[in-house]
Amino acid sequence: MTDAAVESAESGELTTREGLRKRRFDPKPAAFKCRRCDVRHICNAARTR
Repeated sequence: MTDAAVESAESGELTTREGLRKRRFDPKPAAFKCRRCDVRHICNAARTR
């Protein structure tokens, strides 16, 4: 694992943590994800049902 990969993972983790703290859950719909999502039936961004 390279230093760049570790830094990228840490940056993503910090961004995710900050979003959770601020209760910001921006949808990132994709057919594969939406098909398996627990809230797809009430989500306006879901592409599949």
